[in-house]
Amino acid sequence: MVLLPFIRNNLLSPLGTDLHQKPAPGATLTLVGTFVSEDPTHSTAVIKNETTNQQAKFVIGEIFDDFQVVEIQPKQVTLDHNGQSVVLRLPSTVLLN
Repeated sequence: MVLLPFIRNNLLSPLGTDLHQKPAPGATLTLVGTFVSEDPTHSTAVIKNETTNQQAKFVIGEIFDDFQVVEIQPKQVTLDHNGQSVVLRLPSTVLLN
């Protein structure tokens, strides 16, 4: 019980440091590419997890790491993360035909 104030207000951290920060939803995810079909069930998105350096292909409705793919568009993907909408966009440096 005596350590709780020290942990909550770490004397070795700068003032105002949040010791219980949660990463922003989608902060470690990057959209690599999309393939959009007239039939949304055939659309796919390639998403990279920057933390693990792994990428995978996903379809609408698929769930990964507490994220569910909701919508796939030509340059962006909408995910649901615990009721919050997260939009991943292709970097502007990606060349599209």
